Amino acid sequence: MSESETSGTILVVDDIESIRFAIAEYLANDFRVIEASDGFEAMSICENEKVDLVISDIRMPGMGGLQLIRLLTPKYPEMQFALMTAYNVDDYIEFVRNENIWNIIPKSTFLDLKYILVMARKLLGNNIFGIHHYFPEIGYEDVSLSTLHRMHRNPDETPLMPDVFYTCHVTTVEENNVICDMIGEVLHRAGAPSVIRMVIEELAANAMLHAPGRTREEREAMQQQARKSGPVPVDHPAMAEEDAFQISFGLLSGQAVIAVTDFHGTLDRDEVLYRLERQVTVDGDNNLPVGLTDFHGRGLYISREQVDHLIFNIAPDRKTEIIGILPLDTNVRSRAISIFQKK
Repeated sequence: MSESETSGTILVVDDIESIRFAIAEYLANDFRVIEASDGFEAMSICENEKVDLVISDIRMPGMGGLQLIRLLTPKYPEMQFALMTAYNVDDYIEFVRNENIWNIIPKSTFLDLKYILVMARKLLGNNIFGIHHYFPEIGYEDVSLSTLHRMHRNPDETPLMPDVFYTCHVTTVEENNVICDMIGEVLHRAGAPSVIRMVIEELAANAMLHAPGRTREEREAMQQQARKSGPVPVDHPAMAEEDAFQISFGLLSGQAVIAVTDFHGTLDRDEVLYRLERQVTVDGDNNLPVGLTDFHGRGLYISREQVDHLIFNIAPDRKTEIIGILPLDTNVRSRAISIFQKK
């Protein structure tokens, strides 16, 4: 077991034997793993075994994953769940929010076993923060604004090194605008799609908007202005010294990776799914998303639509880290979402 703080029993439920076996085999070095081919078999196992985490396909003959979770939740309130689906993840946002499920694994392109292992370790362990969970063999480097400027202007002299995760510290709105621009250009020049700039901007705006001193009116004004003309301008509420945050970036294992970390932890996992649900729920009167005009939450939805995997790590009142992973070699996005919250 590579993460000493993780242990427990995982139940993998899928009617496709090859998928079930592949997941179970990959997890077996870290956890005790039990397999079930449908919801009925899973219910029987849970009545006789202590199960810490259920990873279930949604659609299966007999009893599917949704009904299984509805039956298990009241009986085993400490049990955790993750869902897998080959269908549109958006169709299940309302269900997972209502049932307090924080991880949905798409099967539409391919099943990334590494992410499933990381998810299990984070759900059953205590250490949720850091990019090392997903890319364990990389280097790290703090960069000043002047160093980032050299990377942007003179890439031959100060190149973006592969498998190095760079971190910039943002202390003012002006710095944020400049840093987002430069990181976006550096990654785009290295092969990332142009939408990477928008993802960086949206995640950074989220960090500024969730500073605990912000009033509702200030948040809406900043978000409204950002939607009209790009980055939040300097004539809107300034950042306090304690609102400084970090933007990290790099090309890791052939993927563009962004992480934005603030040190307040005011973003709530229930709010994340609520805001996403409003963006994917269609108003029957006009066939538009009910949250189309929301000032708050639209940026997270836009970011999630553009990345392969959007990850939220939250320690309430202490720290929030949002990670976006975007492959360079494909235009297909899995749009996986993972939310981890630990005290």
